[in-house]
Amino acid sequence: MKARRRRAETKNIQLNTLHHRLHDALNLCTRYRDGSRTRWECRDIETQRYVLRSIVAFLDCVSEETSSNPLLKDSAEDIVGALVGILHQKSEATTSIAADAVYKLASVLATSILQSYLPDLVRPLSCLSISHQLQVAIPSSRALSVLLSNLSKKKENEVWEVLDKEDITTHLIKNILDFSASPSSDVYFQEILALLAIILLKWPQSRYQVWSNVNFMNMLENFCVNTDPSLGVALLKLYSSIALCSYGAKKIMEHGETIVGAMVRFMGSSNPLSVRIEGFKLAQCLMLTEQGCSRLVSMCCEPIVEAIVCAINEWKLKEGKGANDQIPLMIEACRLAMITRWPGKHHLCFWKRGINKVLIDILMPNFVGKYPSYHTCPLEEQIAIARENLIDNLFLVLRPYAWDILGWLAIRCAEDFDPKFSENEAYFDILTVAACVAFEDIIGRGNQLCHDDVISTFRSESAVRVVLMMIFSSCKYISSKARSVLCEVLNPNGERKFRKEIRLSCHVNRLELEKLLEYVYSGYVQAEEDTVKRLKILARRCGLHQLSELLSRRIPEWATEIPSFDLKPALGQGRHKFWDIILESKATELSWTCSICSSSVPHMHVHRIILWASCDYLQALLQSGMQESQSQILKVPVSWEALVKLVCWFYSFELPEPPSGCLWSNMGTKEKLHQLELYVELSWLADFWLLEDIQDACFRIVDNGLSSARQLSVKILQMAANLSQWKLAEAAANHVAPSYRQLHESGEFDELDETLIEMVRAASVRLSQSRG
Repeated sequence: MKARRRRAETKNIQLNTLHHRLHDALNLCTRYRDGSRTRWECRDIETQRYVLRSIVAFLDCVSEETSSNPLLKDSAEDIVGALVGILHQKSEATTSIAADAVYKLASVLATSILQSYLPDLVRPLSCLSISHQLQVAIPSSRALSVLLSNLSKKKENEVWEVLDKEDITTHLIKNILDFSASPSSDVYFQEILALLAIILLKWPQSRYQVWSNVNFMNMLENFCVNTDPSLGVALLKLYSSIALCSYGAKKIMEHGETIVGAMVRFMGSSNPLSVRIEGFKLAQCLMLTEQGCSRLVSMCCEPIVEAIVCAINEWKLKEGKGANDQIPLMIEACRLAMITRWPGKHHLCFWKRGINKVLIDILMPNFVGKYPSYHTCPLEEQIAIARENLIDNLFLVLRPYAWDILGWLAIRCAEDFDPKFSENEAYFDILTVAACVAFEDIIGRGNQLCHDDVISTFRSESAVRVVLMMIFSSCKYISSKARSVLCEVLNPNGERKFRKEIRLSCHVNRLELEKLLEYVYSGYVQAEEDTVKRLKILARRCGLHQLSELLSRRIPEWATEIPSFDLKPALGQGRHKFWDIILESKATELSWTCSICSSSVPHMHVHRIILWASCDYLQALLQSGMQESQSQILKVPVSWEALVKLVCWFYSFELPEPPSGCLWSNMGTKEKLHQLELYVELSWLADFWLLEDIQDACFRIVDNGLSSARQLSVKILQMAANLSQWKLAEAAANHVAPSYRQLHESGEFDELDETLIEMVRAASVRLSQSRG
């Protein structure tokens, strides 16, 4: 302790000496105040070098013992002022040294202190990082990357304005393409790709420029063929940032074999730990959705599962600290193993690769070796042994993932799945007992759980959830085993209850068929008990699993999708024999031709029964006996694009939404306005036709759109008012409110009548009052 104290005192003395030297060096040049900032100016190269050497020496002296020394915080403003001044000079002789000094500063200065200086430092570095001089671009990119990595949420918008003004994403892409043929630029690519990955991660609106650039995506694919592990980390991080955008993930999938092959290769045990971790992170992004998971599983199911199982189980080959070093890799592998929540053939691969034994080793390390005859013990003894071994906290951070992986594997098992091959039955029984013991422990603690402890709650939820998922598994073996073990754990003398099975008759008549069609077209059905029995058989034979389950009064399976009926395929070509009515939109100046009829007005051929079942207004109209009910053409007073969305809702009860994410961010103002106007138009029609669901959906879409495009609020306000959509008008007024004074003085409100201006003014007053 005394030696440590003496070492800290010595370090502080050195820091004081270097601080005096730094202060003297900074006094050699001009310093002045610019608002709240100290600016530093010097055009003499030798003086700049001397100042930079003083800064670097001072920062190099900062260590764990001296990091809390007030001199570091007090000197920050002067150091930043000098570095910014030198970087703005753009001198080849000092720029790289200054950029390296920024990197050191960001590494030793507390993040909270660094935040206020970030915009000043980012401004010159963003310009230098896109330089074609590698000796300037490399250190500048490295420094800018570390600054952006330490950026807080509060500063993101301010810093993005700096980067966007420099158009940094476009310039980085261009530079990478320009240098792609250079054999001596690996270090440059490593730094520049890392910088681009951070920008894409922080600001989603920048992703569009990357994945929409065909040449750039092709060049990245070429990098994947023979990439060195050092460059692999940066490349994988960039792909992960692109894949966070659903459109970007699709683009990556288009180059599937090369990119996915490289990703799987990087996940292998022959690569450094950092490379493997990034490989697993990329796989997580690509398999984030069921569609993405299905695509990758069809391409390389077994290699991905093998990489997951090997990474989770690799700790057994290490000892001591080596096992702890594996935990970050094991966490990422467990996160990727959550693809078990999606259906597919990968479930069987997990079982074949012995995932159950791997999960046992996470929950109770070395359990199988210590208790080789565990499965032959009485159930009471198995419960006692599991309870004792679950106390081991070696991999406590991995436990929630292990429970969830087990739960999803159980819930996705087929009804006839039987783990009685090789040693899987014994291992699965161990997991079942352990899960039920953990469940009992959570229930037993009850109110003792601390509600503020998020981590504890997370772990508790996963332990409870796995037992519920096992109980409700489709697999008879898993479900019965979980029930019997849980019954013994919770109450050794408890009784088990079983459901009765109902025998169904095989007769189907007209009434059952009518009820079946009623459910298909409306989504609900009412039937007497006698009809229900016969209707269940018909539903099962027609493949309507949800209806069969509903009629059987069964609890829905875990993760079962909400029943929906998408009848849009009935609108496709080749189905025209069943079309019996035409919906005409408002006339348009565009030329229009139809392959079915000769009408030159934009229209859609649809089914009268669909309109009748989807809209009460149309149902009444078509049954009224008036001229419209007999006509083969029904005029709809909306534009063609709005009509397409309306018909889509009729056939699927889903309203198509405008592009989102980076597509919306990169869309022009006119196109955004056009998209929102369609939903204002549809809202008016829905109000007239009594379609409340469409009206609510339109309001949500327009309100969300205006949140990111407030400049459109005035025009939407005017249109909504013209169509008497006052709820939409009120929402638009709320979005205009923050800019009421500026817009009023600029004349933006000249086209609005006094009622609408007063609506905006009232919204502005409410906003001011809410802010206090």
